Amino acid sequence: MKIVIAPDSFKGSLSAQDAAATMHRGVETIFPDAECVTVPVSDGGEGTAEVMLAAYGGEVKTCKTVDALGREREAEFTWIPSQKMVVMDTAEAAGIMYIGMLERNIMESNTEGVGMILKAALDLQPETIIVGLGGSATNDGGWGMMYNLGARLYNESGESLDPKISALPNAAKLDLSGLDPRLQNVKLIAANDVRNPLTGPTGASAAFGPQKGAKPLQLGKLDRCLKNWGRLLEETTGRQIVDQEGAGAAGGMAAAFFALGAENRKGFDVVAEATHLNEALDGADLVLTGEGQLDRQTQRGKTPWSVAQLGRSRNIPVIAFAAKLGIGHEILLQDGFTAIVPIMHQTMTSDKSAMEKVPMLLEDSVTLTLQLMTVGANPAISDILLKAFDD
Repeated sequence: MKIVIAPDSFKGSLSAQDAAATMHRGVETIFPDAECVTVPVSDGGEGTAEVMLAAYGGEVKTCKTVDALGREREAEFTWIPSQKMVVMDTAEAAGIMYIGMLERNIMESNTEGVGMILKAALDLQPETIIVGLGGSATNDGGWGMMYNLGARLYNESGESLDPKISALPNAAKLDLSGLDPRLQNVKLIAANDVRNPLTGPTGASAAFGPQKGAKPLQLGKLDRCLKNWGRLLEETTGRQIVDQEGAGAAGGMAAAFFALGAENRKGFDVVAEATHLNEALDGADLVLTGEGQLDRQTQRGKTPWSVAQLGRSRNIPVIAFAAKLGIGHEILLQDGFTAIVPIMHQTMTSDKSAMEKVPMLLEDSVTLTLQLMTVGANPAISDILLKAFDD
């Protein structure tokens, strides 16, 4: 039997690599002689740089940056000398994981720190920079990043505007002449994990604003900010940006990367190529995948769904494991997963308690699921089940 294990990270608990190793242990408990192939993957969200490092080899680089609220921190990114490639996660600067629940302030958050990481990456003179978009606490459309890279916004009176989202409705002119010239000598790839446009009912503000702390009455204002920003990006660059699939990723930061000429790619496809996931599926009897949460958004390019589609195309059953099942997860069994297994089968006293127990619960859930499969394969049990269905 060949089993392929291809999970994404379980946010706050396990990296994709650790999740794969944990699931592997669960498989070995029941099928110690099975050929087990682990392929940690990502969809372009946080953890992409780490997965690409494991796929290609290379070095972890660090640089000074700031989080979404402007507080200093040290960021990591991946340098792959053999490919002359940098892989960076925007979440290393603008990530929501660095902002406490009570600290979230979407109107005061920006992406300047992402620009700081980009500058550090450019110092290495790469030919390609892959940018993992996702997991952000921001909704500024990448304005803060662009400001840090040398772009400027002006109002009708010609006054320069601050790199805050509140400045966007008053912006009348975007000047890109001061952008870091090194950007012209590098290929940018925006590794996208969603399909949402920049604005509108499925845009960045409406779709992701609430989880970043936006109040219902703020959503319309946030969307108007991004509409004006998107208009200026299109007028200044001559590119179609606002309605491009995925422009709403990372609080609209993807739109800014598109303005810089970045190639828009599904993050999962970028990672699957690097990890040779398709080749790993050759001859597989079963695929195990998973991530922290499965819900209706999972169908919009998230890792487990993409793995499921690859499995279905080869008629390989795919079982997904999740720490949490959100609204709409039921539809994922239609043309998607063979089965979905929630791993939280204990009452947790707090979110911290839950996150700490994810490794144990994931391993146990894989073990139990495969154990049930062996029970179902028992001829005596099969006869009982068939009789029950006949009745």
